[in-house]
Order: sequence, then C-alpha cells, then structure tokens
Amino acid sequence: FHAEDGIRDVLGGLVGSEMCIRDRTSTGFDLGIDQQFAAADTVVSATLFYNDFRNLFEYEILDWTTFEGMMVNRDEASTSGVELAIASRPGEVFFTRLAYTYLNADNDTDDTRLIRRPRHTLDADVRYEPNEQWSIGLGLHGVADQATEGVIEPDDYFVFRAYGRMRVWEEFVVKIRVENLFNTTYEEVPGYPALPIGVYGGIEWGF
Repeated sequence: FHAEDGIRDVLGGLVGSEMCIRDRTSTGFDLGIDQQFAAADTVVSATLFYNDFRNLFEYEILDWTTFEGMMVNRDEASTSGVELAIASRPGEVFFTRLAYTYLNADNDTDDTRLIRRPRHTLDADVRYEPNEQWSIGLGLHGVADQATEGVIEPDDYFVFRAYGRMRVWEEFVVKIRVENLFNTTYEEVPGYPALPIGVYGGIEWGF
C-alpha cells in the first residue's frame, strides 16, 4: 500500500504556518499466516511487515530540562519486523493469548534508530470465564531495548492489568479494570511518567 499524510492530518490542524514540515509518504507490505490446531482450540499467527517512509514525522527534543522540542522530518526511514501470536482455549473456561513483536525502526538518513519504538514488545492475557454471567482476567504489557533519546536511555518495563465483568441481568453488565496493577514506575515517553495504579469501572445497559 501507499499512503500520504500532511502534518495537519497527524496533529489535527494545530500547526502554525511557519513550520517547515513536508508531507509524509509511506509504502509498505505485510505477509501473514494463521494456522489452527484442534488441540486446545489453538491458533498460531505469524506476520512479516516492512514500511518505507519519506519525510517521516518525529518529535525532536531541544531542551532536556523542560523537554521542549519541535516536530521535524526524517528524510528516509524504515520499519520492519515480525509479529508472532498464539491464542488458545485450554478447556471450556480459560482463554489465553501471547503476542510478541520484533521491530527494526531505523532513520536511514544517518543510520540511527528511530526513537520511541521498542525493539521487543510482549503482550499476554489470561481470562477465566466459567459461564456467561461473569469473567476475570489478567494482562501483561512489556517493552525492551528502546533507542537512546538524547541524554536518556529509556528503561525496559512490564506492567500488569486486571479486569472483570459481571452480568447482573440480561441487559445489564458491570465492568471493572485495574491498570498498572502493581503501581510500577515507568515512562513510555522520556520525561513523562506514566500514570500510577488506577481503578476504572463502567456499566453496559442494552435495551
């Protein structure tokens, strides 16, 4: 596929006319396969992908005290890698899923890595669903080996989440989730600490 984006498309038009940002173009492909196995109702997936960018948008920090910066173009950049996943239902009441992504993200203009794009990403989920009335689950998200950004070398991190739902009656469902379950201190973006543990709830009412 081939795509073209203007800076206003990406930032919602909140860009001054004085910014000398060129439109971004990209060409890419992905090739994937899914294989189903009868044992434990399992599906294994694998996807190869590649993207070639011209004038890629990237935020460049100018002041490492305030983290003030500006949007710039990277003349030539590329991303490539593989995504692997396995989903299974071992028994009638459990659902599991494990996914891993290996990513090469390069600024091809000066042969450096693109920032904020981890080499390794891992996601896992286990859900217990004994019946249609309720279910509970535990999830994991982790990243490792991010490119050094200026004077900062980002840390690897793993964060957990828990969630559950209960169908009170046919049309009424109560949901709850706990993000950052163990109150891990980490930064997805250098200089911006992620949120601490948070509890969220909601209701779903159909009529």
